[in-house]
Amino acid sequence: MKQSRVWQSILNDIELNISKANFVTWFNNTYIYSVDGDRVVIAVPSGFSKEWLENKFHTQLLKYLTKYYPETKRIEYKIVSPGKPKQSKQKRENKEAPLLGEIRSANLNPRYNFQNLVVGEHNELAIAAGQAVVKQLGEKYNPLYVFGGVGLGKTHLIQAIGNEVLKNQPNSVVRYLTSEKFTSDFVNSIRNQTIEKFKQLYNSVDLLLIDDIQFIGGKEGTQEQFFHTFNNLYQKNRQIVICSDCPPRSIPALEERLCSRFEGGMIVDITKPDLETRVAILNKKAKLSGFEEVDQQAIEYIASSAVQNVRELEGYLNKLLANCQLKGINPSLQNTIELLGDDFSRIKQESSGPKGVLKTVADYYKLEVKSITGKGRKSEVVQPRQITIVLLRDKLKMPFEAIGKELGGRDHTTIMHGYNKVRKELKKDPLLKQDLDAIKEVLG
Repeated sequence: MKQSRVWQSILNDIELNISKANFVTWFNNTYIYSVDGDRVVIAVPSGFSKEWLENKFHTQLLKYLTKYYPETKRIEYKIVSPGKPKQSKQKRENKEAPLLGEIRSANLNPRYNFQNLVVGEHNELAIAAGQAVVKQLGEKYNPLYVFGGVGLGKTHLIQAIGNEVLKNQPNSVVRYLTSEKFTSDFVNSIRNQTIEKFKQLYNSVDLLLIDDIQFIGGKEGTQEQFFHTFNNLYQKNRQIVICSDCPPRSIPALEERLCSRFEGGMIVDITKPDLETRVAILNKKAKLSGFEEVDQQAIEYIASSAVQNVRELEGYLNKLLANCQLKGINPSLQNTIELLGDDFSRIKQESSGPKGVLKTVADYYKLEVKSITGKGRKSEVVQPRQITIVLLRDKLKMPFEAIGKELGGRDHTTIMHGYNKVRKELKKDPLLKQDLDAIKEVLG
């Protein structure tokens, strides 16, 4: 049987056992490059695909290949860019120079790429969807809507999509910005009477990357303009990638028509990574910082701390590495505890008590803690207050009297009524339950 037919048969079997997104992402543009004795070489389109197949599918592929080539004992993966001739070093350098300029003009950080992302269960589907978008711009998962908590890598992922598109298609027009920047540009265009220039700028892109979309909630003018921009790009098969800290229907005061547009593509979430993934992230970050050898006990100590997100974990790692570099010593468990122990103890104490619950709820709903503990009865604070009551009661086992004191001296009967009310609402309101579950996840 020809190698191409063998590979197609193997792909057919694999496609039955994994999701469509994973299949398209990791097996597109792969084929059997050569068969030599007990060695089979598989061609892959990128280093990211090579690493993924080696780590996730190697055993499975070996099993399939031995059905057709019984002598197979080794599989190697060779990066072969599809349809691209080899370039001289000078040509590559010349190409990389204008590419860096393109990345900067697109507001992208060159360090945010797929190679620097550590893949785990918490972000596997999101990365797979992002890779699929790169390969089929405007045709696969449009829009792609990525949501998750603070500091979990959403911005890294969507900028990696932009950087990869510019690497593969340098002439593409890519623009990354926050929803607040979009609002600012829109307001300035009205003030300066340059609205047509504004429309031309945003309607001419091949890939629009919008971060923190939740902040357009309640901004009627911005939502109106973004709706028209979205429609214009979508009708021209231009790709839109949206990032948020919550699902579309959890964005306060988001127009139904925009919510419907956001839900019309693919929605993926990024959750908190498990301990093993946090260790892998910190190891990779240490190597990128020039530290090839870091005491694994020190890495595991940081990874298992009470810090809630990856960005903060990396911040503490940077603090340790900078301190060790300054002193000319290698990071060890002992000097890590000496430097970071007090910080981690304080964080654990703050995050595990009533004040930690209050702060987490306030952060989730973009409120001040005093808004939840205060006397206000506005709709935007009533639900967070009720969620807080449920968490203090169920998670910390606090009496209603004690909860009342934490929430501004409220009577225990008021707290009991609020608890019973939200408990009933949770049974019939899936969005409320989604909010509660998300906050529980942050609290651990």
